[in-house]
Amino acid sequence: MTESGEASVVPIALTLSGKTGYTVWAPPWVEDGDEWQAFLGADGKVWLFEELADLEATLHSRVETDLSDHPGWPMLQTLPAEQLNPDLDYRYDLDAVPDLTEAEADAEVVEQVTDVLDMVERIAECCDNGTLLKLLEQPGFADLLGFGDEDEDDEDDDEDEDDLDDEDEDDEEDEDDGDEDAWSEIGSSIRTAWPGVLTKLDECVAWRTAEDLPEPVEEDDDEAAAATGTAEQDDDEEADLEFWDEVGIMPVELTMPSGTGYTLRCYVDDKPRFLGTDLNVDLFRSKDGLAAFCQNEDQHDLADLETWAEVQEAEELDVSPPAAERYDLTEVGAQLVGGPTVADVRLVRGAVDVLRDLAEYCELAGVQAAFAADAPLGTTLSELFATSVGSSMLPSYWSGEGAAAQWRTVVDEVDSCVRWHD
Repeated sequence: MTESGEASVVPIALTLSGKTGYTVWAPPWVEDGDEWQAFLGADGKVWLFEELADLEATLHSRVETDLSDHPGWPMLQTLPAEQLNPDLDYRYDLDAVPDLTEAEADAEVVEQVTDVLDMVERIAECCDNGTLLKLLEQPGFADLLGFGDEDEDDEDDDEDEDDLDDEDEDDEEDEDDGDEDAWSEIGSSIRTAWPGVLTKLDECVAWRTAEDLPEPVEEDDDEAAAATGTAEQDDDEEADLEFWDEVGIMPVELTMPSGTGYTLRCYVDDKPRFLGTDLNVDLFRSKDGLAAFCQNEDQHDLADLETWAEVQEAEELDVSPPAAERYDLTEVGAQLVGGPTVADVRLVRGAVDVLRDLAEYCELAGVQAAFAADAPLGTTLSELFATSVGSSMLPSYWSGEGAAAQWRTVVDEVDSCVRWHD
């Protein structure tokens, strides 16, 4: 059982009735003294998606689900489809259970069947399907975990007894025969009841595509008006993107410890170049100040660009950065401390990319070294970006304090290379 701050979410796959469906499961966690467990879904149904792209679209939508209040929900909404592909340990083939119960009673087979039954029980609990839970209490299902424990105890006893005489070996053979008989009885019981289990389980799942998303929660009039106003404002702010794309430069907004400001960035021969000189970046506290500087000054590192004349001669120079070019470097420390279950991966990626560009432009070797794979910051970032949520790669605990401290240090160093203008 995990506390709220350590609660994880796990992509899983269920093979059922000849189809494989993907969804997300939140293993039990404790919050405010209460125990919780949930699946992606709503109204007593677990949603299954045959395509990972549909699962991704659902997570990125604003629709309310049974996972919306989970501590890891904000992070889930940032993940691409490839990070929602479950590990092998989280794939459950329900169609294979009858055949598995007819196989020999080795540890791997017993574990596979047990894992499937355990997941079916969790779904039944979350969907409050009492009939399905009753079915799982029948002989065979209820005996299975006990059978597995006895088998493990026998293995432990075998390891402790190094010297066995012939009589002991005979006894052990008898026990093996007993295990086979027990597995045979369990398998027969499961196979008999399995069609009924699948029928009741089918009541607990809903096969979905992105087109089947229920309507999101309606906004009240004030919220709708605010959203409309924000959208119109964004449209106005990004009205000149076509111009900046044509000249190969882009306005950037940076939030540093010393404040929020605006500058320009481009790439020359794949190397970052900012508006600045002498390994310092010119950062303006207002967009008007940046626009005036661009049209009146030519002693900087962008002046030799072939397209700079177009910037200087523009009648109305709009330097409003698009949303994708706004970076808050002060928020990343908290994201690193929170770890994979809460981090906004897109925010962190963007901040890392722009910080690396700034370090390269300002020739800050120490900052660049901080992103090395063997540095605390570089290691933590690699794990954060590589982690498929809830997979076996996701640690049961997360300690990002060291990386957060190093992040603040490198941001302060970059901040020292900023030349502020009003």
